Amino acid sequence: MKTISVTKAASKGIVMGKAFIVVQQNLEADKRLIRESEKEVEIKKFEKAIKDTVADLKILAKDSDIFAAHIDVAEDPDLHDSVVQRITDESKNAQLALQEYVDTTVTLFESLDDEYLRERSADIKDVSKRIMCNLKGIKSNPFENIDQEVIVVAEDLAPSDTANMDFKYIRGFITEGGGVTSHVAIMARSMEIPAIVGVANFKEEVTNDDYLILDALGAKIIINPDEATKQEYVKKAQEYKEMKEKLE
Repeated sequence: MKTISVTKAASKGIVMGKAFIVVQQNLEADKRLIRESEKEVEIKKFEKAIKDTVADLKILAKDSDIFAAHIDVAEDPDLHDSVVQRITDESKNAQLALQEYVDTTVTLFESLDDEYLRERSADIKDVSKRIMCNLKGIKSNPFENIDQEVIVVAEDLAPSDTANMDFKYIRGFITEGGGVTSHVAIMARSMEIPAIVGVANFKEEVTNDDYLILDALGAKIIINPDEATKQEYVKKAQEYKEMKEKLE
């Protein structure tokens, strides 16, 4: 049994379950430079990827304002013009042009002093991830095989990730990145799912075979608790549930 104290409990509660470590898809851009004759093809690929991304977001936007805002990011003329310029003038393929634009823009946002504005760089990352998936023809869902109660462990979680989850089995979130104003924190609070964020290098501490207690009231994570500790936290979780019901 191992206990880790944390500082960023983004959404309160106490939950238990097996760790589910999110394996990130390989979205590294193709570094190949292109010939003059390929430029128009690459521009059309990029514009189709934008169109497909907007179509996907419009479906999700029916249930969430976050995705409505993401449509604006995907349709941003600066995104389109900057990527096309890199394809036309620098002979970058669409994937590489997109990645360079995203890296530059995200670096700009993350250099800002305001935490809320820094977190908005996650919007750009999430939308660009969708565009890159469409460019690469990737449609897989890393959460589709979850069939038991789990606590999701990830480097970070974007709105696109939570849109792919079956919340029948998702009990909580632990992320290495993000802050209390990040999308995963906001969505966790709105859905009343306990979440702890900003736990540096946590994925190195656990495997999918480990059992976790996520205590977002006491600001701690317990890895592979003994039976007495499990029962103690079952009681604490029930007491918290009853307190919330009384307050409501």
